[in-house]
Parts: sequence; C-alpha cells; structure tokens
Amino acid sequence: MIEVSLNPAMETLACCVYVAVAKQLPFMLSQWHNSLDRQTSAMVSRFTSRIVSPVLQQAELERKYNSMEGNMETRVCAGASEVSVTYRVDECCIELWVSLPES
Repeated sequence: MIEVSLNPAMETLACCVYVAVAKQLPFMLSQWHNSLDRQTSAMVSRFTSRIVSPVLQQAELERKYNSMEGNMETRVCAGASEVSVTYRVDECCIELWVSLPES
C-alpha cells in the first residue's frame, strides 16, 4: 500500500481538488484511473466510492430536487438514492424510476 504523510491542510486540499476533478472532468479522471497499477487503482476506487461519490451524488440530488420542467416532473428520494421522472402528455403519463448505485 502507498504510504503518504501530509499535514491535514494538504489532505483537505488534495481531497477538494480530487472532488472538483471528479465533478468537472470525469472522463479525464477515468482515463487516469485506468492508467494506474492494480493496487493503486483499487485504493483510488475505494476512496472514490466511500468519500467522493456520496458527496457528488448528494449535491446532484439536491440540485434536481422535485422540479417541474414543461411536461416533465422530477422527484428525488435522497434517502433511498432514487429519482423518479414523470412525463405527461394529455391524459397519459410515463414514469421512470432510477436507483443510483453507491459508487
């Protein structure tokens, strides 16, 4: 395992930069992740799924929380990590439920 000693301020800064890259440049982050050796890749994946993904997922769910745009209504159940989208045309409606994974 890789041992890195950073002071708390540097750890916080590194985490903030990683979250910002995951949010703004996910494709580049994925390419970087795929270029890592197996052990480092596993460590980064664990960190991402435990720390980064919940932060990004919660922020996105709060941003889209129960909105209405034209004929489409979006409802978010943040506790269950589910999103429901209902599209209405005249007297018909189509409803789609999406359960978001942990990572």
